[in-house]
Amino acid sequence: MRRSTVLVNIYDGQIRMIRKAMAKLHEDLQFDYEEELNDLI
Repeated sequence: MRRSTVLVNIYDGQIRMIRKAMAKLHEDLQFDYEEELNDLI
């Protein structure tokens, strides 16, 4: 996947959108989802 600039840009954009949405959640949920997201990355 890292060979394709387009795929990398889409992936990075999705991660940014997820983090932006998570910022609006309660702190406890942010913590839980951050752990899950880090496991995926």
